[in-house]
Amino acid sequence: MLHPNLRFYEVTNADEFKNIILHEIKSIEFSEIQNNPPPFGVKIIFENDYIFSTPISDGNTIETSCFNKNNNILNFEKMGSITFKPII
Repeated sequence: MLHPNLRFYEVTNADEFKNIILHEIKSIEFSEIQNNPPPFGVKIIFENDYIFSTPISDGNTIETSCFNKNNNILNFEKMGSITFKPII
């Protein structure tokens, strides 16, 4: 059972996710503010798209190349240079 504050969205047939659903993960990266660990986000990279998860005031948000392009990373760039560290 899901926690009452969690939401589940079915996106299997959504065009915005066609380059993610059933595609192989090529790499996973942590996003960090240079010289200021720990990581604040994670980016899952596919051949033709990505999922980038970052914190917001309400929890977290995700974006892809076609979905939720709010550029949340700009909020973190104000604190320093952003680097991506491959973990896989």
